[in-house]
Amino acid sequence: GRRGEVGQKRAHALERAGVFLRHHADADVLAAHDAVVFDDLLGVFEDELRAAESHRKGCLRFMRLRQTDQLNHLRKKFPLRLEGKLSLHTLGQVPSTNADDLVDVSAEMAMGRPLPRTAEQFAAAEMNLRQNLFDAAHHVAEIWELVAATEHAARDFMAAQQGVRHTERITADLQSQLDWLLRPRFLWAHGAERLPDLKRYMQGIAERIRRIDQQPLARELERLDLFERVYLPWHQALPEHSGDPRWTQYGYLLEEYRLAVFAPAVSVKGRISEKRLGTAFEELNIR
Repeated sequence: GRRGEVGQKRAHALERAGVFLRHHADADVLAAHDAVVFDDLLGVFEDELRAAESHRKGCLRFMRLRQTDQLNHLRKKFPLRLEGKLSLHTLGQVPSTNADDLVDVSAEMAMGRPLPRTAEQFAAAEMNLRQNLFDAAHHVAEIWELVAATEHAARDFMAAQQGVRHTERITADLQSQLDWLLRPRFLWAHGAERLPDLKRYMQGIAERIRRIDQQPLARELERLDLFERVYLPWHQALPEHSGDPRWTQYGYLLEEYRLAVFAPAVSVKGRISEKRLGTAFEELNIR
């Protein structure tokens, strides 16, 4: 039964943790691992997405303990240009975390994939971080500055639409998209693996604004009608499922569909359609 299955998972987790601790010769690594990763290995989760996110956080805590000086140095010398530095204090819903999140995501990117689970893998990931951290930071900085510039342009566009007939729905949709993409701790929420996706989504916003300026407003409203058929059911139910990674995953599918509908010049990841989204949403509600 379910209880026996959970017991087996916990036993396997204990065994994995014990193997790690018995074979790790470095006392500092042993202490760090015991403090930050052991709890994650012992966790039993309802789904793989929650387990993966917990492990991701555990790996970062491990690297913070092991590479404190290097990460602190990067925090002081993060390679942002002036505009990027100014946006640190304004971008997103909780700007106070931005500086730390830039460093955390750079560390995650520098570690590489897959994330470590054995003593040997942790040692290799630590070496990767030391070698690749500043290259990763430059890559993260480039995406950060694109996000900041696009968000600024979107806000200028929305301000210019105030008082213009029939544009309220369009600006409300753009605001809703920005609220989700730039949610609290958005850099860490997207993570190293999804930063390229965030870049495409922001490019999609810029392309959408360009098309609105060049085409009749009625065309954009037709596209919005099409998109809202699949978007609104998820958006309206989302507050009840805050923190559920399956609902977040569906949000990324919607972002891909946004590109297909509003900004077809920007590449889409995977095959996406209204029918596929409808099927995925039904499965989301069944589970």
